[in-house]
Amino acid sequence: MVVDSLWAQYESTEITDSAKVFVLGRLVNMHIDNDQAKATAYTSELRKFATRINNKTGIAGSNLLDGTLHNYYGNLDSATYYYQIAFDQFAAIKDTMRLIRTGKNLAIMEYKKGNYRKAIHQIDTMIVLCNTYSKGATEIGPLYNMLALYNKTQGFNRIALKNGLLALKAFEQNEDKYYQTETLNILAGVEADLKNYEQSIKYHLEAIAFDKENDNLYFLAQSHSDLGTVYSRLKDYDNAEQSFLKAVDLYKETGSTDGAETAFLNLGVLYRRKGQIDKSLSYLEKSLAIVERIGYPLKIAEAKFEFGRYYQAKNQSQKALSYLNLSIELADSIEAIEMLSSAYFERSKVLEKLGNHELALVDFKKYEQSKDTLLNQTKIKEIEELRILHDLDKKEQSIELQQNKITLLEQEATLSRLQKWLLGLGLGFSLLTLGLGYYSFRQKIKRNQLQKEQQKVLYEKELAFKKRELTTHALHLAKKNELLGDLKQKAMDFKATVSPQVGYQKLINTIDFDLQDDNNWENFKHYFEQIHTNFNSTVIEKYPTITPNELRLMSLLKMNLSSKEIANILNVSSEGVKKARQRLRKKLGLQSSDSLEHLVMKM
Repeated sequence: MVVDSLWAQYESTEITDSAKVFVLGRLVNMHIDNDQAKATAYTSELRKFATRINNKTGIAGSNLLDGTLHNYYGNLDSATYYYQIAFDQFAAIKDTMRLIRTGKNLAIMEYKKGNYRKAIHQIDTMIVLCNTYSKGATEIGPLYNMLALYNKTQGFNRIALKNGLLALKAFEQNEDKYYQTETLNILAGVEADLKNYEQSIKYHLEAIAFDKENDNLYFLAQSHSDLGTVYSRLKDYDNAEQSFLKAVDLYKETGSTDGAETAFLNLGVLYRRKGQIDKSLSYLEKSLAIVERIGYPLKIAEAKFEFGRYYQAKNQSQKALSYLNLSIELADSIEAIEMLSSAYFERSKVLEKLGNHELALVDFKKYEQSKDTLLNQTKIKEIEELRILHDLDKKEQSIELQQNKITLLEQEATLSRLQKWLLGLGLGFSLLTLGLGYYSFRQKIKRNQLQKEQQKVLYEKELAFKKRELTTHALHLAKKNELLGDLKQKAMDFKATVSPQVGYQKLINTIDFDLQDDNNWENFKHYFEQIHTNFNSTVIEKYPTITPNELRLMSLLKMNLSSKEIANILNVSSEGVKKARQRLRKKLGLQSSDSLEHLVMKM
């Protein structure tokens, strides 16, 4: 057997101490999927041996493997502890590759604990490190893969899609099929959230094919579990059941609980929906046992919520109430608003059934409030996602322009070196001098052409970027004003229904100030004039009586924005936009058959 052969090598006196450290590391990795006791024993032996011979890489490696073992079997705090020790040790010996991998694992721990911002910051730091390290390209894919997952968790689906495709590209370039399947599953999840279910299933099936080909049992389990979730959304319960059961069997085969809790929970929910209530309970119990042992707060809240729904279906209202109370308490403590909203709604139904109409109404109002909070959070996320995408575009544009300039400089340097080499052959021969003059003249023409082409490309790219920047700014302004308008309306509603307080009026005044802030328009105007350089001056010259507000409307029409977007940007109602358009048509002398948009687009 391979294991016996490796152990024999370790005990042999013929191989070096460094080789023995390597052998022990291989033995740990060979058992991590299927035998926790042996993997732990080999890790302990590695630490002892590396310490005895003062092999710093081996000592740090043993801590990294210990962290991986604890992570694999769901002990998050212990995993974080060992990963941090390993990270510090790899930093001390300047082992950049292992430092990057350990930093990636620390990010995973933060993600599992719900610290998404901290996790993303850790990944961004590791990406910077990869870009400054000559061998860092092999680690870029997994890092982008993690970013895609965390973006998806935060609800930033378009950013997740962007980072997922970057990860997939990196894996394909490095021919790395091990992580490629995980990226396909993440992309499938993003497409499912965007309700592109056909594309989602396609990604999952592609991932399953990769998993089978490469015998990746853990990822194969994850792929089947995620595929089951898509089938559930489509209410294709038979295919969903097959996928979840396959995932459970595979998780058992790997011996890992990481991910199994989701498959168990989904099976419990599925059987309840199919009316097979008694079959549901055992799977819910298995899921809860895993997440309580791991200490995963959100998952515990979800499991207890599903227990509440199970006991509702069994007409055991008091038991349902006790589980929903626990779910609400936990969801509230971690500010899981979506979970909290669902739990309030379910508890209101249970309380109504128990005849406690007053408390049921209180819970229903809390459900409505949390729905409003979720709606506002969604709008804020849309604005934030727009800003992040804009920043990413800006960063990519800057990198691309810089690369084009570097290419141009390199080409010029090559021409310069060639000319010097030719001149170095000797200027005494008139024929050669004449030839060189002709050659130099031709090269100068080529260089000028090259510069013109490069400048044209740069100009087109800069113009395209500025257009994207203008559109992004306009949409950002529209979204922001729409959100502020909603908040103002809610504040006014509260002020009308609750005893009037100064605080409400201050909030309304603050929102009014931001809605009417001319700085936002000045920024928009700056971007607009960079793209449509003569538009404003042409309009003012042709129509001297045009007002600033009418000029704003024409600028927004020039961008081909919708009436709703224009209304949000100008902070007026849709009816207000309609009236403003009518006044503008009259001032421009347009007949009923004339198109206002056509006139504006021609200017």
